[in-house]
Amino acid sequence: MKSNTHNGEVDLLRFIFALFIMFLHYKWRPGFTIGSHQFLLGQRGDFAVEWFFVLSGMLLARHVKKMSSNSGFASIPLEDRTASFMWNKYLYYMRWYFPAWILMGLLDAVQNGIFRGMLNAIKGIPNLLLLGSLGFSADGGIHNIGLYVGASWFVSALFLCQFILFPLMASNYNRYIKMIAPGVGGMTLGIMLSGAFSFGSVY
Repeated sequence: MKSNTHNGEVDLLRFIFALFIMFLHYKWRPGFTIGSHQFLLGQRGDFAVEWFFVLSGMLLARHVKKMSSNSGFASIPLEDRTASFMWNKYLYYMRWYFPAWILMGLLDAVQNGIFRGMLNAIKGIPNLLLLGSLGFSADGGIHNIGLYVGASWFVSALFLCQFILFPLMASNYNRYIKMIAPGVGGMTLGIMLSGAFSFGSVY
């Protein structure tokens, strides 16, 4: 792959994953039959979410590796590197998240009145802080606390994962790649295969 993260291979994967997630949420099941087996696209579209995280982890690792090649990178305290990275990542997410939040507030005000729209906007501030994966989200664990902004839980979870992974990678990239990543990856795969965590039935 090219060093630029916005290349054709990565964008193609993102597009394919997004299609499967769209099929899942819109309950559209285009299918085809091979022999006696019928296949419905989107029936297990939730797997694409996990692959989005895998893809994001790969891009994060490549980014940290590139940064590590800079001689001045190691001289910056780890906490400063992490704070700078997360702030830039937050601003990146807000490019589309904040306009979506404003749009939902306006639509809510048109449908339910200005007071209700303003109240939901205030209650939806935790979404702007990317706290959806902690339950503070209109489409996360606790419902009806603010505006519904699609995929806020996903962005929040991705932000939280990067907050954990970045300092692990940045502190010692080689140790992370050789020891931590394989260990955590194997443990995660084992947990998934064991069915220890279930996210409910696929609708």
